[in-house]
Amino acid sequence: MKTIKVRISWEDNYCAASDAVLGCVATHKTFGGIKKAYASALRFHLEAMRLDGDDLPELLKGEYSLEFEPSTQALLQNGFMKKKWKKKFFEIPAEYRVNPFDISLSGDLFWADKRNVEHVDKSIQEIKEGNFTRVETKEELKNFLASL
Repeated sequence: MKTIKVRISWEDNYCAASDAVLGCVATHKTFGGIKKAYASALRFHLEAMRLDGDDLPELLKGEYSLEFEPSTQALLQNGFMKKKWKKKFFEIPAEYRVNPFDISLSGDLFWADKRNVEHVDKSIQEIKEGNFTRVETKEELKNFLASL
């Protein structure tokens, strides 16, 4: 079975769209409703394509399932996150704020700050280049920490 990824965003209303099905969109006032609205819009869209004699995209031939990917804003609007999480998310300066779910399925706030992501990327690159100190014993750890 093929999977169609559908993005759900929030701009005064939930909106769903997929790069796999250009021209098919749906809006709804609730998170649960947007999923049903998009499934309905897609059925209507495909039927209209058939009636018009248009070729269906290969992905839409046969059985398929919809996989919904909500944006951080859609998740926040839906109340998936606790107030404390929301508060901490919005404490991150806007220019550094990113969707933590794009990086980690956990949505951990560490990944919501672009500076943290860049630091981890830089550290990974340094390790790949061999710029690190290997510490294997307690004594080596003690000596390493004393040298800092």
